[in-house]
Amino acid sequence: DHDGNFVFINDSCYSGSSIPAFKELGLLPRKGLVITSSSADEMSYGGIKDFLKQVEFDLTLVSRKFQ
Repeated sequence: DHDGNFVFINDSCYSGSSIPAFKELGLLPRKGLVITSSSADEMSYGGIKDFLKQVEFDLTLVSRKFQ
């Protein structure tokens, strides 16, 4: 039994296909978070890495603005 508080990041083709497994185990949506770079039937080009870099950059800009 897992009590939750997890983040699963999958940056590969068809990565969305992992979501049903987490749901079947009762881990989603209340016990964790799954971030994927594609849906269950879609090829991925590694978009998660670029997305997370952009989020980090945006957060840096925001934090500088409020310093």
